[in-house]
Amino acid sequence: MMKRILLTLTASALLLMAFGCSDDDDVVGPIVMPWADTSIQNVAGVWTTGVDATSEDTATGISFSELTDTSGLVARGWEMQFQRMVINLNSDSGVVGVDLGAVVVFDDVTISDTAGVTWVEDQYTSVFAKDWYVYDPSDHSITLNGRVYSGYDAGGENSYKFQVDSLVGVAGPGDMGMVWISYVYQATANSDDLSGTIVTASIDVGMGTGYFDFSTGTQVTPAEPSTSTGWDLVFNDYTIFQNCEQTGGGSGTAFPSYTQMIDGTDLSELATHPGGAQFFADYTSSVFNGSLVGDDVWYDYNGVTHTLTSKSHVYLVKIDETIYKLRIDGYYDENLVAAKYTLVWKAL
Repeated sequence: MMKRILLTLTASALLLMAFGCSDDDDVVGPIVMPWADTSIQNVAGVWTTGVDATSEDTATGISFSELTDTSGLVARGWEMQFQRMVINLNSDSGVVGVDLGAVVVFDDVTISDTAGVTWVEDQYTSVFAKDWYVYDPSDHSITLNGRVYSGYDAGGENSYKFQVDSLVGVAGPGDMGMVWISYVYQATANSDDLSGTIVTASIDVGMGTGYFDFSTGTQVTPAEPSTSTGWDLVFNDYTIFQNCEQTGGGSGTAFPSYTQMIDGTDLSELATHPGGAQFFADYTSSVFNGSLVGDDVWYDYNGVTHTLTSKSHVYLVKIDETIYKLRIDGYYDENLVAAKYTLVWKAL
């Protein structure tokens, strides 16, 4: 259970912090590093909470009202959950959020700042999302941007890189026509060499769904897509998904490699996966995650040091009729172990 601590400025409290006291849920000691599943409240009512999200396999959930660690996807047993750098809200239970940005000062945010905001629910999305094209709402046109992605196929061991080249024969909204891609597939398992010959392929999608298999270089028609490992990418209604746990029987993961390239549209430039790239299965997006690497994500990624730094945005989280303001202050502990969060938050 995540512990609660009320900080005061008295000498007796400082002694308790230094030498320890009762180990019940109301007062504990000594105070440890904030990330060690501990919450500290100051005299202004602002909480500092630590969350250990180092597990690769299990998400760590917290409930603001109870400050309990309820790891796992237990309905309403958690309100916000963390797994490595991915943060989600329990929107299935009505929890929603808003990103107020970095310009807003945490201490200055009051309940009046919540008026008129557009609350955002978490939703299932793709690593590619709508990142591979630009949509112009004025004329409802789509322009491909040629961005390069790389990843591992449904088997989880063979590398690929690709970009979408064109959509041919688009007849209207929802119609993807014939999708043409350029790609390189590494047939040798566990090799990240992507310097091979670039080839092209087409996927006939139209108003339906098209599945593509990198190993054969062809469009395929799996009998049971939800359990099959015989496809790698699926195209439908201007979305591209991988064959991973949420969509199929595979273990596909991908990374927006264009973010680490000199020319993110030059497929030949990418001879191997970017160093330190964090590969993702398709995931549930939130006001914290966004595209995982874009301007709508809670962190800045340094491609040289491969470290994350919080953008220090202020977020609102709405749970029933209670609204909390929150800021992510840290992602590392004192030994630079990643996924040990420090959160600052307060009920409005």
